[in-house]
Amino acid sequence: MNEPLKDKPTFTADQLIPATIAAKNFGSLRKKVKQVPQFITENGVVGEVLLDYQYYEEIYSRLRKLEQLEEKRQSWEYALDLNQIDGVYKPSPLLSELMEKETHGEISSDEIIEKLKQIYKQDE
Repeated sequence: MNEPLKDKPTFTADQLIPATIAAKNFGSLRKKVKQVPQFITENGVVGEVLLDYQYYEEIYSRLRKLEQLEEKRQSWEYALDLNQIDGVYKPSPLLSELMEKETHGEISSDEIIEKLKQIYKQDE
């Protein structure tokens, strides 16, 4: 299910640093990463990336948020799969919309339940 990213990072020739030069000039390399990531090469192939720690934290935070959204989405799908007794479940557009909002943090699970209760009371 998890497809690899099709896009690769782009960088300029100035960001490519051969490993031997990186080892000899590590101090100046550390200054460069404050501005833009540096890509360490060996035999012309990128092997490592040096990042400023604040930038790394930003990337890490974004990744964790995306992972949490995916976990929420999967937990909804799993819960729906568990409730399949009479065949494949086809969610209503309303429920799908509410679940999507919950996944993005726009609405809580409790709010979904309340909205559904209100709607089903009106239908009775």
